[in-house]
Amino acid sequence: MHQETSNKQVNENRRIRMVGCSCWRRSRRSEG
Repeated sequence: MHQETSNKQVNENRRIRMVGCSCWRRSRRSEG
């Protein structure tokens, strides 16, 4: 159970990071 909680936190952290990446990623896509 403890591992599951850690996995969930990592997933959330990854999602937040992905959202931030999407910001510059979208801009780059427009340039390309």
